[in-house]
Amino acid sequence: MTNTKQIETFARICSVTGCGIWDGWVFNDGDFYAADEQSAEKMARILGYKDTQEAYDKNACYWTDWAEDEEENTQYIQIDGVFYDYAGEDAPVEIYGTEYKPIK
Repeated sequence: MTNTKQIETFARICSVTGCGIWDGWVFNDGDFYAADEQSAEKMARILGYKDTQEAYDKNACYWTDWAEDEEENTQYIQIDGVFYDYAGEDAPVEIYGTEYKPIK
């Protein structure tokens, strides 16, 4: 019997939904991330802004896409539904020659 694992890579994790993302909103210079418009609106309100537009106008957020250089921008992997952070020696798998360990 083969033990096949479902492995996906992601650049960031949405601070609102907890899903892995390759594009989305960045808040407070990378303190928080939002996967989509609805999550961005929620994050903007949590941070004290009326909406995403107000946060954007005050340079508190911007939209970006990390997918252009997947190997360089991968910070997380998800194995069978569990996220792992970029790390060192205790990694369960190796991707791109780089090891990862579970997020604590």
